[in-house]
Amino acid sequence: DFLIGLPASQVQAVIAADPPCPLPMAPPHVVGLVSHSDGALAVVDLARFLNLGETTVAATANRVVVVRSDELEAGLLCDQALGVHSAGGDEIALECVVRGGQLETYTTFECQLAVGRTAAVDLTRLLNAMQLRA
Repeated sequence: DFLIGLPASQVQAVIAADPPCPLPMAPPHVVGLVSHSDGALAVVDLARFLNLGETTVAATANRVVVVRSDELEAGLLCDQALGVHSAGGDEIALECVVRGGQLETYTTFECQLAVGRTAAVDLTRLLNAMQLRA
């Protein structure tokens, strides 16, 4: 098992959300829309987008991590939000072991934290690849 780390500077909020309203003809990784601030927010199943296999997150998640990079904004389904952590040099892994689907494509580094192995992702590249628009 592993965790996915997001750049804290690009995390806007972690919100409790009602089940997303499905969007017809949306890509499979776009679960739907939820109300956020003064508008709608596209909610994405990151595990599905990264082809990480079957996941129960979409069915059980009630938290959404709101992320933003430049003009791109999305909500990422999440089953746990473990807080903010600055990875120290001694925590950066020299060997990359997190594998599966497309995760390796977007991983900038890995670190070993007390809560588990974490793959830090390039959120800007990830959001651009999802082709979401604010």
